[in-house]
Amino acid sequence: MATITNFLSSIDLDSLITIFDIQIALALVIIALLIKGVVARIIIRIVYSLTKNPKKAKESEMYSPIKKMFVILAIYLALRIIPKGERITLIINEIFKTIIIIFITKLITTLVYSDSKILKKFLKKSENDKVNAFVCKIIRGIIWTISIFVIISELGFLEDISGLITGLGFASAIIALAAQELVKNLLSRSINSYR
Repeated sequence: MATITNFLSSIDLDSLITIFDIQIALALVIIALLIKGVVARIIIRIVYSLTKNPKKAKESEMYSPIKKMFVILAIYLALRIIPKGERITLIINEIFKTIIIIFITKLITTLVYSDSKILKKFLKKSENDKVNAFVCKIIRGIIWTISIFVIISELGFLEDISGLITGLGFASAIIALAAQELVKNLLSRSINSYR
């Protein structure tokens, strides 16, 4: 009985809790790796039911990013479970916020295509689908630009982002004025060639 008491008193509870936390974190990641495909299909079916898209879930452009995001979410939660310093926790949170912003941007831009039910309300169905595809590319570019600004702002590099946006506005106005004739010629040629 004395040996059992000595053995139990020699066990460090802090290290035992840390080992238990690591086991829970590993189990969480393993479970996420096993069910990532199922979760991705469920999310895509929900999105497709809202957009009335007839594609199957595995054929979607969103299937692979959603699977990856589910695993990244599990890794983030596993890292939150494991005890560590406050500075490391802050770094992990910043990295995860950036990944979430990129993922949401990727998800939104995959929904922006010329045959999308959402965009058909705004884009006129013309004989020239290249114009609609061009507008979709511009919309995707704007979404990615906004996403980059949000990431820069979230990481704390810019306290006041309005100066950067103003500078980009002036730069784009100068480029637009300089390339105005070129753009007119390109658009008139592309429209005239499909008539």
